[in-house]
Amino acid sequence: GSVSEKMRITSAGKVGIGTTSPTEALDVVGNINVPATSPTVGQFKIGGSTVLHSYGTQSIFLGFNAGNYSTTQFLNVGIGAWALNGNTTGNQNTAIGQTALWLNTTGSDNTAVGRRAGVTSDTNNANVTGNGNTYIGSDAGPGTSTQLNNATAIGYGARVDSSNQVVIGNTSVTTTLLNGKVGIGTTAPITSTLEVEGSTNLNGAVKIGYYGASYFGGNGACKISSQAISTAPNTYTCAGMPAATEVAITCSGTQAMTTPTGSAVYCRTNGTSDQVVCNTTIANAVSMDWICSWVYLPSAS
Repeated sequence: GSVSEKMRITSAGKVGIGTTSPTEALDVVGNINVPATSPTVGQFKIGGSTVLHSYGTQSIFLGFNAGNYSTTQFLNVGIGAWALNGNTTGNQNTAIGQTALWLNTTGSDNTAVGRRAGVTSDTNNANVTGNGNTYIGSDAGPGTSTQLNNATAIGYGARVDSSNQVVIGNTSVTTTLLNGKVGIGTTAPITSTLEVEGSTNLNGAVKIGYYGASYFGGNGACKISSQAISTAPNTYTCAGMPAATEVAITCSGTQAMTTPTGSAVYCRTNGTSDQVVCNTTIANAVSMDWICSWVYLPSAS
């Protein structure tokens, strides 16, 4: 019968399988089939170190020491040196980047993209057993040793401290820009750039207009306890008073003053939180509680 060539070894020692002109030490034209990965077979190595294997069920690991050979996991993807190296029974994780989810053991459904993502520079806070978390960015991950669920940290060095929380950017970020319409509590913001469905708590002033022609939204109340405010201006403790200077304050006593007829109380901030400076127009010697309300003033700054 006829004979067909299947493999060639050239005079230069190069081996060709499926080709008669190999250009590398091993040149293959066709598919390569290797057995399922075990601690001894089914691994691709470079310099004696495993760089590609599929240990587990339908999992794939690419990179120096990515994954391991002692897990019972399935559907994991680890790409990068030491990615998912500590995983034991965690399933359906995706780790891309050097040491991404390196210390995860039983946590499942986590996504970490970036160097040390899900581990961070503080390994005490690494994701180990947390589930359903997303860490995107170099050094992005948990900011607490408490294992989190459904937490998201996005950006270089971003840290998330609670389950069901989303953090964008690290503490050095000074500006966050969002394009398009933003909805909070609604999935269909239609009429406004920012549409909020629910209550809103504003602790501070909100500028209206490009040049800040006016403000709204900052107000509150506090109490001066057991003081005889009189004609000499004095500083009093009023917990909750802001440090801002552009604040209008109205105070009234809980009792009548010594000479109530025609007397008025004037109060103002002094630039220090929880403090007000007050005096009356007519001498008063009655010690009492004073209730003060405040609101931010319009500003052109």
